[in-house]
Amino acid sequence: MKKLIKNFIDFHKKAEKLKITTRHSWLTNSSRQESTAEHTWMLCLLAIIVSDKLTKKAVMQHNLADIKTWEQGDFDHHPYYQNEFFNFDIFMRTFKDIVDVQSMKKIIAGKAEHRIHKKYLARYRGGK
Repeated sequence: MKKLIKNFIDFHKKAEKLKITTRHSWLTNSSRQESTAEHTWMLCLLAIIVSDKLTKKAVMQHNLADIKTWEQGDFDHHPYYQNEFFNFDIFMRTFKDIVDVQSMKKIIAGKAEHRIHKKYLARYRGGK
């Protein structure tokens, strides 16, 4: 149990970097650009409202890789996109690096990893 708690704390420290990752989009009042954490929070809030229509897990973790890469709106040069499709392999390598799957197997590996893969394929490639 101690290891699981330590893993959650380590994950939180890494995910907290989303607070200082600036997105290409601006707040609706145009005062400043939003952080990835603000974007993700708002998206999750909206997902709660329409939760019976959306897949929440993909919504909540879809920006985690921004910790290691960037979110600039330059999708022509973004490493995750190839031929207009999300590159799941690049995302998963980055995602595994962020969450350190070796020490967090109970959190993300196995069935959870398969569910993430399945959701991304459905979202970006129309797969099942």
